[in-house]
Amino acid sequence: MASSARRASSHASASTSANDDEKRWRRILYRCASSPPVRGARASFLRSLGRLLDSSPPAASRPPPPPRRQPYPDNHTDDTFLEHLVLNGRIVPRRLSRVVLDALTVSQQIAVVTLKACAAAHLLSGRLSALALVRADFALLAIFLLLTASLRGRAAALRALVRTGPLVVLGIAALAPLFRTMTEAISDDTAVASAVASLFLHLLTHDYAFLNDRTARLGGTVSHGAAMFASALISSRLENLDAVFADALLAAVLFILFPFARRDVRVVAGADAHVALTLAAHLAALAALRAIPAASGRAVFVGGYLVAALAVAFAAPVALVRAMRFKRQINGPWDEAKVAAE
Repeated sequence: MASSARRASSHASASTSANDDEKRWRRILYRCASSPPVRGARASFLRSLGRLLDSSPPAASRPPPPPRRQPYPDNHTDDTFLEHLVLNGRIVPRRLSRVVLDALTVSQQIAVVTLKACAAAHLLSGRLSALALVRADFALLAIFLLLTASLRGRAAALRALVRTGPLVVLGIAALAPLFRTMTEAISDDTAVASAVASLFLHLLTHDYAFLNDRTARLGGTVSHGAAMFASALISSRLENLDAVFADALLAAVLFILFPFARRDVRVVAGADAHVALTLAAHLAALAALRAIPAASGRAVFVGGYLVAALAVAFAAPVALVRAMRFKRQINGPWDEAKVAAE
């Protein structure tokens, strides 16, 4: 034991002396570095000494204690582990009435897309004149301004008229010749198929959260781009600039301006006005579909529209509420801790 103690003390003294020597040489190097620059053999000697000190191993330290063995495995759980389990503790139950009101917004957008598609089809077939569609466009603009004035005040309606009215009308009038010749090189079948696919993409990516007062600003850049792209494809198949202007103005009113009015109706006017606006939009869409000749598949279009509107407005909400019964979410002490806001 005495010999081992002497070896330990000698090892400790050697380590201490090594540390003192290293500190001494580092002080010497510091003084040399702060002195005027040197050249020749002395400079190479100092550089070699600095590299030697930097590459020297660190002083010996006490090794870490060995890990202790625990009397149970890593995945051990005691008998009280499942006593803190909570089933569906953070799930908010859905009310069918609220889900139906939210789904009516989606059905409104289906009606809007149907109105735009029917107007373009009637223009192409000659059943609707460009002058009649222009009158309908300005009537929709007047309805938009009246809704804005009644729900948000006359000042808001005046600002909307000054900011958007002239810009939209003059901008579309200036771009009508471009719309007329933009896709002439594309065949009619390709243009129609691309327009239908773009309108379907518009329905999928539309900002329904804004319409249902979930967000403060209207988003959906992809949705608006797809809607205006479909309108441009159809406008290039029209015969005169008046029809192109009427169709493009209708697309701007329905897809850009009317979402703000529909949001105001939902938020300010209440649920009854929201339901009334939905019924009016569906009746207008059905009237536009019934104007299609029977030989062109009117029954198929009307039946498909009714099935889609009823499925979105009622069948899908009922299925969603019933599916909540099968949702299982467990919470317990194994969850990550959440910082409480003070």
